[in-house]
Amino acid sequence: VAAMSPVTFQKDYELASMLQLPVALLPAKYDPMEQVMLTVDLLQRPYAKRCIFKRYGMVKPGWANWLPQWIDNRAMYQAAEQLLMSVAFLKRELLGQDSALLPPPITAADAAAAGNAAAAEAEAAQEASDDDDDSWDG
Repeated sequence: VAAMSPVTFQKDYELASMLQLPVALLPAKYDPMEQVMLTVDLLQRPYAKRCIFKRYGMVKPGWANWLPQWIDNRAMYQAAEQLLMSVAFLKRELLGQDSALLPPPITAADAAAAGNAAAAEAEAAQEASDDDDDSWDG
């Protein structure tokens, strides 16, 4: 499923919990995305590593019908990128054709490395705060 500037009518969690396949969610500036992204991640769906979530901040909701927006070159560029990203995602998922536009799916090794890096960063922050606590004379 590829969705550009989706309107979910505040049913993001319900939508995310019912998904059974990868999704490319490419929202415009004010469109919701975070609830779907977090729910897919927290439910640890097997397809989650192939999902794409990318916000296009220069594009406003309803961009296809809002002609004054086409005066802004950045908005036109982002709208074109939304279309190309959607097509590339569908080609990858339906036809198996990879594209340079899409980030590669996250592997288990990538996820583990990211988790290890986050753990090391948290440990370093904790040690730094412990050092600060030792110098307090209170």
